[in-house]
Parts: sequence; C-alpha cells; structure tokens
Amino acid sequence: MRKLFFLLILCFLISCKKEEFKKEEVVVNQIYSTWDKFDSIDGYVTFQIYELVLGENDEILFSSFARKNWNHGAYGIFKFSDDIISEYDTLKFVEYNKYINDSGEKTIWLNSSVIFIKIETQERTFWDIADSKNKMQSSKSKVDSYGNIWIASENYYNSSTDGIEMYDGSQWKTYFKGTDFWAICFDKTGNLYASTLPDFDRPGLVLKYDYNQWDTIIICSGPAKWIPTMSFDLENNLWLGVLYRSAIAPESGDGLYKYDGENITHFHMKNSELQSNSVVDIAIDKQNNKWIATYAGGLSKLSSTGKWENFNTENTPMDYNSVESVVVDNNNNVWFENNGLIRLEE
Repeated sequence: MRKLFFLLILCFLISCKKEEFKKEEVVVNQIYSTWDKFDSIDGYVTFQIYELVLGENDEILFSSFARKNWNHGAYGIFKFSDDIISEYDTLKFVEYNKYINDSGEKTIWLNSSVIFIKIETQERTFWDIADSKNKMQSSKSKVDSYGNIWIASENYYNSSTDGIEMYDGSQWKTYFKGTDFWAICFDKTGNLYASTLPDFDRPGLVLKYDYNQWDTIIICSGPAKWIPTMSFDLENNLWLGVLYRSAIAPESGDGLYKYDGENITHFHMKNSELQSNSVVDIAIDKQNNKWIATYAGGLSKLSSTGKWENFNTENTPMDYNSVESVVVDNNNNVWFENNGLIRLEE
C-alpha cells in the first residue's frame, strides 16, 4: 500500500513537470509563430552577412564575406529564394556607371529595386547594396524621386573622405568633400537626410537637403557619438539610432530617437524596455511597427501602440544577442542576421 502511495505521488510529480514544460513551450510560442534559420551556401564553408535588402519579387539579397575554403574568402552578393541561398549574378545587369575617386574604382549596377556598387581598391574588393524602392530606410546609397543616385562615402572600410556624391545620369557632383558620411534616406515629401561618421573628437550630425539648401537638424550628444541608421515611419517621423565609436556595449550608445520635425523623443534602457542603447538598424513595417536591431540587446519591436517586445537568446533560438541588419518583406516576415539568415514571423 505504501509503495502504491509513493508511486502515485511520483506519477503526480512527473505529470506536473510535463505540464510545466508545456507551459514554457506555450510562452515561447507566443513570441513568434515561425522561426527559420538559413546558414549554409552550396560550395561555401562560411559566410558573414552585411547589408540585407529586399529585392525584386520579395527575394532577400545580402552582401557577404564568404569562404569557399578556410584559406580563401571574398566579398560577394548572395540571394535567398525558394528556401535556398545562392550566389547572385550581378553581370546579368547592364553596367550603369563606373568612376574612380579617393576610395577606389566604383562600378554601379542598377535595376528597378536594388543598387549594386562594387568598390575595388589595391587592398580588396567590397560590395555595397541598397534598396532603391524603400527610400525611407537608410542605406549607403539611394535613388531619389528624380532618378539621381546618391552615395555616402565609404570611410569606414576604405579610409576615404568622399563626402556625398550625386550622379544625375550624365555627371557626378560632390557635396562636403573631406567629410565622412554613413547613411542616406528620404522622407515622404522627398527631402534627403544624411548622417555623418565623425572623428573621435566630434559628434555625429544629420543633415537635411530640400534641394535648395543643406541644414543641420540633429547633433549627437557628445564626441564619437554617431548615427548609423535612420528610418521614416508612416507619419513621416524620423527614427534614428546612436552608437559610440569608442566602445560597443549596451550602455555605450545613446539609444533610439524619434524626431517629428520639431520635438525629439528619446528611448533608452532606463526609460523604456529597449535592451541596449547601441542601436544599429531600424526597419518599419506596414503596420508602423519599429524593428530595432541592437548590439548585445537582441532585436526589439516597438509597436504602433507603444508596446515593446524583445527577441533574444532567452526566448528564441538566437545564437547571440547582436543583430546588425533588419528588413521586413511584403508578407510581414522580419529578416535579420544572427549567425546566418533568420526569418521571423509573429
């Protein structure tokens, strides 16, 4: 009788543990409905993703440093489609323009949705890619409503000070030669915004150009603070993140800012549920939700109603809590880099 009693108790405890485990699974599944990771390329042993771009037909493109073996690697463009990552053949496009400046020789390919820029120097070859349709999420190059191509200098990779370059289809024009720039985007009315990459003793800036004059609209809080990402939401508010050039840590950046043209709202770790003040990239979906990529703080979502959700190693299969690039496709899938290409759907 005593053995039967203990056996019943043991069965009860086991059933409780199973029930607790089921509850934990339910909690995790409330964070996302699908989570897919793609981390292999046929013929390559490893790859490191840089810019993510939504291409034609909703395919995902990215620039990457990839290795065909452990002793040989190169920069290239890759695409994700039909659940497969493969090399992207840029040669199928007609060359748009080629020119040489301080940062090396640049070759530009342009189609209806993507800008491809190949930068060749004596040391290496590097690729920049940018979405030319989504003008309101920043990148290193953009096409404006007049068809002009705008390019921010590549100082971070090539130690150049090319300023901002603009090609109107027949000639190049340079603005702010000697100043390093990082990102470019446009608001809903077509004004251009550009962020600088400052020296360590200067603060970063955001400049606005209305095609008549340039104005400084944002100055970072201190030396070496700079703005790597900007995005306009559906209400034409400018959202931007701030990093610190001297250190990369959750507390070192300045967090997330919203600028409505007059007022600035500041979100950071102490006054919000943002998990890191080092904000690297911002994507805004069709519901006006903000997807915020951070160093050491995972991926954060700020909904249009002001609710925060955080995706990290504690509640998702993420390998680490740093995300450098994020885009949202037309089916509301969120794509980002995390030791591979991640597709997230809530």
